[in-house]
Amino acid sequence: LPALPPGATKLTLAWDWNFFSEEFVEYCGSEYQDSFEVTFGLTSLQSDQIDDLCPIVVPDEVDFDRGDVYTTGWKTQTVDVTQFAGTTGNVLKLAAKDVGDSVYDSAILVDNVRLVAQ
Repeated sequence: LPALPPGATKLTLAWDWNFFSEEFVEYCGSEYQDSFEVTFGLTSLQSDQIDDLCPIVVPDEVDFDRGDVYTTGWKTQTVDVTQFAGTTGNVLKLAAKDVGDSVYDSAILVDNVRLVAQ
């Protein structure tokens, strides 16, 4: 990440995301916990799995190959990354993880990734 510019005291990383899955709502509370994980180096910046999101999902018109698809709708995640300003060697990783089966699909759309110095 770049160093803080002169006069700035805070660096934030933000992204918009939308989680779609065939595992909502039928598999809430089950071992099928697909997830969306965002890490920077060894630091977790976001970790949401099916059970975390079940209360906020709504049906969607998107079709996967097996079941009904539900979505979280677009959400924004903002994380203070000031501690990493000016560092090198870390990788930003955004990952969808399929847990427990390979039958029902999940997909995460990510948009508008931005770094803001304040």
